[in-house]
Order: sequence, then structure tokens, then C-alpha cells
Amino acid sequence: MQAIMALADKVNQYWDQQKPWEKAKQLDDPANRHALHVACSAAIESFRVLTILLKPVLPSLADKAEHFLNLEPQSWRDIQNTLKEGHLINRYQHLAARVDPKQVVALLEESKEDLQTPAPSGQIVKTASANQLPLSPVNGASFTRDGVRAAEGQDRHTRKTLPPKELIELARKLRAEQTDAEQLIWELLRDHRLHATKFRRQYPVDAGGKRFVLDFYCHDLKLAIEIDGGQHQERRAQDDERTRLLEQQGIKIVRFWNNEVLAQTESVLEAIWNELEERNPMTTPPLASGALTPSLSQGERGSRVADATSISDLISIDDFAKIDLRIAHIVKADYVEGADKLLQHTVDLGDGKTRNIFAGIRLAYDPKTLEGRLTVVVANLAPRKMKFGLSEGMVLAAGPGGKELWILAPDDGAQPGMRVK
Repeated sequence: MQAIMALADKVNQYWDQQKPWEKAKQLDDPANRHALHVACSAAIESFRVLTILLKPVLPSLADKAEHFLNLEPQSWRDIQNTLKEGHLINRYQHLAARVDPKQVVALLEESKEDLQTPAPSGQIVKTASANQLPLSPVNGASFTRDGVRAAEGQDRHTRKTLPPKELIELARKLRAEQTDAEQLIWELLRDHRLHATKFRRQYPVDAGGKRFVLDFYCHDLKLAIEIDGGQHQERRAQDDERTRLLEQQGIKIVRFWNNEVLAQTESVLEAIWNELEERNPMTTPPLASGALTPSLSQGERGSRVADATSISDLISIDDFAKIDLRIAHIVKADYVEGADKLLQHTVDLGDGKTRNIFAGIRLAYDPKTLEGRLTVVVANLAPRKMKFGLSEGMVLAAGPGGKELWILAPDDGAQPGMRVK
């Protein structure tokens, strides 16, 4: 594996040295066009070899890569069978999610639990099951060794009420399919699933002269749910200050660790449920009709054509005609200083002018990978003055949010300025 990764590093170095993204801007020069073709072909061939080497370890990824490369199942004997000139590959689709450092922390913490010293021979050790773990996080509480918050002097094992059976089953299903703690919590909160309560994701709140972006926020109850990855003392001090300033605005913060969400999903669900039970006793059914449909698994997301949420109210053809969708060429993309979720795009709609558009896709894309691409934008959206500048349109993307967003890409032949209708 170390040798394979060393080879992958060399391929990455070659790619960085060739700078194909620069060559792609000068396709009128035949030399640049040829050099771009050579660099991309070499990278694809290297990808094929690396995939074969990793196939015993990543068989599912290898299957997807073989489909992308338009190849029969490969083995180590095929390493020398280089792709022939003129070989056609399929249109690229998302093959794998980026490694999230939060997931690594969660795995390490879970491993520590597994490596605890065993009991002496013959001694029976009683362990708590997932649904016996402590519930009801409270303001100002701290994490215990097993990751669950407890208040000083409070009986941590006191159970209050349980969520509906359907919600518990959904939590179990999501835990089996999902490796992103924040996305898992969002799947439980979205569509008013808990106590018919509306939560917003990545909601900005001003407090103490600062702006904080809350992971999940219910405006009516002034309740925020935060998912944290860092467990260092320095980060905890920052969290305490953030909590203090928000409490001055009457906002209560309930925090969970990433590994806590992934390893003790049912307990986290029960804790949130009881928090809502205290603040918003149920007067309506706990779940909207059809809201128990979980998000698709990682493998299924690639072929998803719509979110699991219900279809919006019907509109007339005249309503749709008011929306001017245009093909846009992304001339430049960059990070926005001071913004956690935004990327800044300079786009060309084929009229010789450029527009500035901010889009909340920072977690899903490296801005340099967007430059030179075509996408779809809402061209007649009223300009919006933001803290970071004027946004003159909207980039369209699909997906639940966070790292799971994919901008729309037109088929070959579409040109900047063409109307989508």
C-alpha cells in the first residue's frame, strides 16, 4: 500500500507540473492543445493502473472506475494493456466521497473504546446497549468518557420519553448507510420529522458583535444543534465562548461529537427528542406524510434524480417562463474570505460581460476544479447585496447540502448564453 501511494504521489506531481487547467485556457494554440491531450491521457492511464493495484482493497470503487473507463473487469495481468489511441471513456460521474477528517477522529475514538482492558477471567462485565445510554443534554454540560453530555448532580441514566418506533428504525437505517455525522442528523431533522419542528441548516446568527453559522437551528424554539469534530481543550474554550454569546440572545446550544452521533445514534436521537419534548410538547403527529423515506445510500446517490422530499406545489407554464435559465461559462472561481460555505464565481453568459455570483458549495468543490466548466444559472434573479459583495444570479446544484452538492452541467454542444427551456 505504501508503494501504491508513493506512485499516486508521483502521478499527482506530474499533474501539478503539467498544469492542464492552464493549457485548457489556450486551446487556439495547437501545441497547447496537444500537450493538454497528452497530460489528460497520461493521467487517465495512471488512474487505470492505480485502480487495478487497489482493486483487492477497493473492489467497489474499481468496478465504478472500470465502467467509467469503458473496460471489462481488470486484473493485475492487465496493467501492461495500456489504453489504445482513440479509446472512448464514459462521461465522468462521482466515484467516491472525500475523506472527512471528522470521520477519522470518529474511527479512532471508536477504536479506543474497543481496545479497553478486558475484565479478569471469569468476571462478567455488563455493558449498556445503545438505547440504554444517557439522554437529555443540558446547557453548560460537559462530555463524559463515553461521549455523552451530563449535568453536574444529574442522574445521566434517567430516561424520559422515547421517539416513535418509526423514527428509531430510521435512525438505525441511516446509521448503517451514513458516515457523515452532520448529514445523518440532518436526515433526522429535515421535513419536520421531530415534533413537527422546523429546523434550518447552516443558519447565520449574530451575537456579541460576531456572526455564527449554526449547524441546525429552530428559530421558533431558539434551539441550535451543533455537531463538533474537535475535542481539544482549545476548541472547547471557543465553543464555551460561542455558547455564552448565543445564550445572551436566548439561544440554547445542544452539542454532540461526531463519533457520538455515528456510534450512539439512537441515544443522540432520544436526547434531541426529549429536548424538543420539553420545549414543544407534541400536539401534531411526529412525522409528515411520507417523511420516513430515508436518504439513499452512498452508492445509490449517484443515480438519484430527486430528493426524498415531497414535490412542491404545482405551478403554471407561465410561472416557469418567468425564470430565465442560461448556460454559463465559469471563468473564475475562488474562496470567499470570512465565509464558511460560499464560493465566488465569475461567469460569462455569452454576452461579452461577466457576472459575479456567490454560491454555497464551498464544502463540495475546490474552486479551481470549476474554472472552465459550463453550468446552469438563474440569469434574471434580482441582484442581492451581501456582506461579501453583490451576487448577480444563482448557480443551480442538486443534493441535500454540505459536501453532497453537485452543480448542473449541460451536455456537449451547449454554449454560454443558451437559454434552458
